[in-house]
Amino acid sequence: MKSQFNKFTKKELVELIKTYGRLSLVLDGLWFLAIEEKVGLDVALDLDIQVWKKYGLREAKLLKKVLGISEPNLSQVKNALLTSPFSCTFDYQTKIDGEGILLSVANCLPQKARVRDGRGEFPCKQVGIAYYEEFVKELNPNLQVKCLFCPPDEHPQDLWCSWKITKSE
Repeated sequence: MKSQFNKFTKKELVELIKTYGRLSLVLDGLWFLAIEEKVGLDVALDLDIQVWKKYGLREAKLLKKVLGISEPNLSQVKNALLTSPFSCTFDYQTKIDGEGILLSVANCLPQKARVRDGRGEFPCKQVGIAYYEEFVKELNPNLQVKCLFCPPDEHPQDLWCSWKITKSE
């Protein structure tokens, strides 16, 4: 069966990418909720950390290949992060300053869904560390990731989490 993607307009393809990014988060959320209900939050969180660590590594490897990059600078790492299917669902805010990349998440759909459903905020800090560290390390081993804040940390009303990517010391 041939792919139908070449029949879509650019606008339709962009909307499909956004939709698939959101659906991938829905799949992850449904999987996590099923595991959490079966074995509890602590075990589910441990498994989630393992999965996102492996996913970050694989995603970065594939993006390097597809985007034709080898050892990117900060600007290329920022662009790779913004190419992730999650970038359109998390509403990433990024900027490069003299110290590195500041990456913040203003619109976290999984967190909003948990709060809406009365489950409270998901303590995703360790999941984020696992994902971003592996993603960034695969792109450029001379870079490091620092979590500035992420649930269960307190955070401003307009941001869920914030990360800093800098050159290793």
